[in-house]
Amino acid sequence: MSFAETRGFTLVEVLVAMVVLSVGVLAWTVTQNSNVRSRAISTNLTAATDLAQSVVENLTLNAMQRSIADGDANGTSSETVDSVTYTSLWSLTGGDLLTGGGRVWKIDVSVSWTKWGAHTLTLQKVVTGR
Repeated sequence: MSFAETRGFTLVEVLVAMVVLSVGVLAWTVTQNSNVRSRAISTNLTAATDLAQSVVENLTLNAMQRSIADGDANGTSSETVDSVTYTSLWSLTGGDLLTGGGRVWKIDVSVSWTKWGAHTLTLQKVVTGR
């Protein structure tokens, strides 16, 4: 039996196969890491949106019940959800008289957090009431 008739893989073929496999595993790992980061950012964005919407709803209720005096008001609050601290800044401006006796207010809410970088979400709403 000669050397040319031996069966199996050469060392070069095995090394090339290992490099191809390693590149594939590395690409899969990078993709999974990106997916985990995207999911975390999405979860944080959802929590910030819920917080901002809650503030908007409370301010809308206050404006509609006229429990906030005419003129401007603002405030800030913090809330921690799943070890991420969200800071909300809000302002209620207006109270201007409309024709027909109604009033109009503008609500601005900004929620910021710093996990996976600095992020800010802003919601605005115009409220009319009597």
